[in-house]
Amino acid sequence: MRAASLGGSILGVCAEDKVIIATGHPAESSPSLRAYPVERTWRFDDDLSVSVVGLMADAHIVADYAYDRLDDHRLAFGTSPPPRRLADAIADAMTAAARQSRPLGVHVVVAGRGGLWHVDPGGRLRQFQALAVGNQADALVRDLAKHLEAAGPLDEATAAALLRRAWRDALVDSDAPSDTSPPPLDVTTL
Repeated sequence: MRAASLGGSILGVCAEDKVIIATGHPAESSPSLRAYPVERTWRFDDDLSVSVVGLMADAHIVADYAYDRLDDHRLAFGTSPPPRRLADAIADAMTAAARQSRPLGVHVVVAGRGGLWHVDPGGRLRQFQALAVGNQADALVRDLAKHLEAAGPLDEATAAALLRRAWRDALVDSDAPSDTSPPPLDVTTL
């Protein structure tokens, strides 16, 4: 379970009719990770994506499974599945993996119109209006909650700025060197 929280962070927030997801790597990440960033968010269409943090080999297993479920649903119904249905399928697969061999070492966030769903390595599924998982999750949750209380109703631009502010504040509070700026955050809007 600890390996699933290493290597990066995912932040997400629901705003009006949009969902904003941000992924980032801490400043102390290895130089090769910064030089050759790894895909952490797979956007399936305009309103459905899957983001992962943890062991990248396991992340690709989850992404391949999500693509298969997406293709099956598109062939059967001619449209992408609702985000909750995809999250349920991923949670079921991760639960089966945990029972049969070992838990997959990733946290998965399924985002789409209607919300954010987090699947932990054991396969437990929960829905959120705002979340932070991965490296520095405790500090990110604290700072995200603080900024959400002060923000009021969120539009797309405000939500993206709020995620960036929480990311910056959490890293400033951490043991990261104070003379460096926070690493960039990759933001996706659905």
